[in-house]
Amino acid sequence: MDCRHNHPRPKDLHGHYRAGRLKDSEYTEVDKMTRARMPPRKILSKLKEDDKNNKTTLQQIYNARSTLRRKDFQDKLVMQQLLWLAQKKNYACQKKLDEFGHVTHLFIAHPECVKLELYFPQVLILDCTYKPNKYEIPLMNVDGEREVKKKKFKNAYEANERMWVYFSNDWNALQWSITEEVYEENVAKLLANWSVKYPEIIIYLRKQFLDNNKHRFVSAFKNHHKHFYNQATSMVESDHYRLKMNLFGKSLMMKHDDHPDDKWLRGLTHMVSHLCLELIMKEVDLMEKMDANSQEECVCKMRESMGLLCRHDLLRYKD
Repeated sequence: MDCRHNHPRPKDLHGHYRAGRLKDSEYTEVDKMTRARMPPRKILSKLKEDDKNNKTTLQQIYNARSTLRRKDFQDKLVMQQLLWLAQKKNYACQKKLDEFGHVTHLFIAHPECVKLELYFPQVLILDCTYKPNKYEIPLMNVDGEREVKKKKFKNAYEANERMWVYFSNDWNALQWSITEEVYEENVAKLLANWSVKYPEIIIYLRKQFLDNNKHRFVSAFKNHHKHFYNQATSMVESDHYRLKMNLFGKSLMMKHDDHPDDKWLRGLTHMVSHLCLELIMKEVDLMEKMDANSQEECVCKMRESMGLLCRHDLLRYKD
């Protein structure tokens, strides 16, 4: 048996656990930066900036943060820590347990929200339809001791929810109108469906959006400019949407490797963004379904808004 190493000696100690262990001073800095909500990669960059010989890895930063979190919990479970923090911050807190002692229902309200509810009990605003959670459970569950009140509230909520869905569909159709003619048709449909029931809302929409600002959000008008899909009026919402697409979608490398030998992407893979590849292949798929002698009028805004060829342009290069 040959007991010698079968690989050359490493040039440095980067990646070795003992060489990357945090010093006491560094551990304190990690604690401070974690409480300041600094992400792990930035914590690691700061440590390496302060010490050029630092061999700590990102995984060791995650491990240190996990250890600090366990110390803060003081051997409490996650639910116990949540209830303890709620009591410490004077939140209104109610919970229900099953026969095994498991939490089945939990209600937490900020002290200021409790005051507002006491001052204005006629109005209840629930914003619980957007934020996702890893447990895939609803953020609102109608509960109450009186079944009649619970049923009335549920019926009112569901009726308003359906009404909002119908209105939202009409508004979204207007917002994504591909041509000015389609936009005018969708405006007429919106007015016909809602001007009698909610005249104040229609007056507000016309004054604030449709009359003077339609070029800012309606596709038929904004697609005359290169926006590269940055179409949200709020930059925070736009970045949030893009982040979620990257987190829950396929990775950048997988996008580029999806079509390694495609003739339409020759010379483009690993040279342009994955969004560009996705848009090109979408237009290629639409082009393949078209008749080679099609005389269909092109109303696409791909060249104007994205700087890319649409399916009608690609059809000329098919052969």
